[in-house]
Amino acid sequence: MTTVADQGRRAYLNTGSFVWVVDTATGKVITTIERGGFPDEVVLTPDGTQALVVGIGAVLAVDTATNAVTTVRIPMAPVAIAVAPDGSEAAVTDLYDNAVQLIDTATDRITGSIVLPTSNPSAAPELGSLTFSPDGHSLYVADDGNIAVVETADGRVTHTITVAPGGGLIGQLAVSPDGSRLYAGDGTRVLVVDTATEQVTATVGLTGIGDDGSGSVAVSPDGSTLYATGFSGFVGSLSAVDTATDTVTTTLDLPADNEFDTAVGVALTPDGSQAYLTNGAPGTVSVINTATDTLSGTIDVGRDPSGVVIGP
Repeated sequence: MTTVADQGRRAYLNTGSFVWVVDTATGKVITTIERGGFPDEVVLTPDGTQALVVGIGAVLAVDTATNAVTTVRIPMAPVAIAVAPDGSEAAVTDLYDNAVQLIDTATDRITGSIVLPTSNPSAAPELGSLTFSPDGHSLYVADDGNIAVVETADGRVTHTITVAPGGGLIGQLAVSPDGSRLYAGDGTRVLVVDTATEQVTATVGLTGIGDDGSGSVAVSPDGSTLYATGFSGFVGSLSAVDTATDTVTTTLDLPADNEFDTAVGVALTPDGSQAYLTNGAPGTVSVINTATDTLSGTIDVGRDPSGVVIGP
C-alpha cells in the first residue's frame, strides 16, 4: 500500500478525492491534484517519472514533473497496484472479474490481463494486494486467503499458496530484498512464506483484532526488520519484527493524542532511517525514527490518507 524514498523529496499521498504533493523536508503541501472519486493505493515507477494512483474505476498516471494526469480506465473495480522492477509495466488487481490488468507505463494503456482461477467458487472474488519478485520473474497476487504465483513471462498461474485456510482478506504483500521471503499482513498477524518451498514458515502475532485485511507491511532495505500495522477497534499500531527470528521486537506506544488511529499504510526510506505511517481518521502522516522507534513528526494531509509514495 505504501512506499517511501529519500527525505527531502516529493511525497504523493492519496487523501479523499485528491492526491496531495508534499515536500518531505518541510512537511508542507506543495499542491493538490483533484482526481474525483476516492483514491486508494499509489506507486512510483522506478525512475520516479510517474505516480500511479488507484481510484474508482481507473488508474491515474501522474507526470511527476508537471502533475499532468492521464486516466487509464479499468474494466471493473481496481483494488491494488504494483510496478515491475524494470518499470515497464504496472499490474492492477481488478476485484469483480478476478483478473489482473496489465498497463504499459510508456503508453498508459492496458496491454493485457491475467485471469486467475477462482480460489473459492462459492464466494465472490476477493483479489487484493499484489507485488513483484525483485527479479521481476514472478507476480504474487492475494486472493481470499491464498496467494497466486504468476509467471510474468507468459502470465501463467504456476502455484497457489494457501496462507489462511478457510479464506480471509490479506491487507498487503511485501517481498524481502533477496526475494527469499514473502510477507502477508492482515491486521492481526503477519504470515511468512518461504518463496522457494512456497510454504508458510511462521505466523507473527500483532496487536489487533479480526483479520479484516487492514494490515500493511514494509521490509527494511537490508531485510533485517519488517514493519507491520495492526488494528484494534479504531486505533492502530506499528510493530517492528526481527526477520531472523520472526518475533516482534517493538510495538510503538505513543501519547493518546498521537495514536495511530486507523493506521492504513507503512513504508520506509531507502536507508531505513524513517518509517512513514498514514493515519486514516486523523488525516495525518506520522514520521517515525526507526533507530529509536519514536514519533519524529506529523504531517497534516487532510481527509483519509491511504497510500503514500516519495520520489527518488
